[in-house]
Amino acid sequence: MGHVALGTGSLEAFKLDALIVVPSGNHPFKGATPVTARQRYEMAQLAFADNVQVLVSDMEVREDGVSYSIDTLHRLSLLHPNDSLVFIQGADIPNELHKWHRAEELHKYCSFAIAARRGYPTAQLEDRIARLTETLHLDMEYADMDLPEVSSTDIRRRLACGESCQGLVPEAVLQYIRERGLYR
Repeated sequence: MGHVALGTGSLEAFKLDALIVVPSGNHPFKGATPVTARQRYEMAQLAFADNVQVLVSDMEVREDGVSYSIDTLHRLSLLHPNDSLVFIQGADIPNELHKWHRAEELHKYCSFAIAARRGYPTAQLEDRIARLTETLHLDMEYADMDLPEVSSTDIRRRLACGESCQGLVPEAVLQYIRERGLYR
């Protein structure tokens, strides 16, 4: 529900016309995961099925090798040449951006919208954004969002232990997880 709230809330908070959700393929920092990229894509489709402003793309899922954001953004810019792309991230991501593959080129393809949970240390975030704007030439804005306190790690733990995830995961996604015995 946190990802859904982030996505749908971003449409309004950042005044976006549409949202493209791109589940990661082979993530460069995470390595192998117990759930396939295709399954993550299918769960994202289920999670956003009711929102006509959201398109879930399998562009990274179809790729072989490691998926880098810079390559995905380049492909998206070619697919949407007349649109301004905005990369939506959580407030923790600005601390990691300098580690990204070809981070110094990101500004060529998009601006960044940072979704901060209410209560997140704003001064710290503003400082980090100012440094990234200067060093990586990124156009960044942020908005405080009323996001649910949901942790993917906690949800995976709950699923592994057979605990309830009602209200934490969209019902269609929860059914998909149960039917396939994921995260057990």
